[in-house]
Amino acid sequence: MILSQVSDSEIISEYKKRFELKVGSRLSKSEDVANHLRGYFEHRDREQFIVILLNADNCIIDTVPLFTGTLTSSNVFPREIVKLALMREAGAVILAHNHPSASITPSQCDIRITEMIRKACKLVDVDVLDHLIVTISGYMSFADRGLL
Repeated sequence: MILSQVSDSEIISEYKKRFELKVGSRLSKSEDVANHLRGYFEHRDREQFIVILLNADNCIIDTVPLFTGTLTSSNVFPREIVKLALMREAGAVILAHNHPSASITPSQCDIRITEMIRKACKLVDVDVLDHLIVTISGYMSFADRGLL
């Protein structure tokens, strides 16, 4: 029996087909969000910051990879998140980024930037519902841990 090789991009594509939530899907649990995002973070050797834009009913408008950084950090600009949310008429956002190190523990910088984004979004009536750190070994939700 001959087995054909499957590329990483084919695996990621198949994962997205099976688990990525479609536009209009309602998000209600952090586990659903983490599963939705895994395809965006698989095999990443750099930090990537993603914003899920939601309408007033917490249904997905879009999932947008917004910033890409280095192995240990990513420059994140609250202004760009607010701008994106207003352009897409989002009522809420969910933030997410990966840790290539596989640690799900938020850094002090992660906590600070989340608070800065939350305050900036609040000024324009956009709610920050959660911030997830997604790794190969699991995920951590700021909302589930009472950090938001």
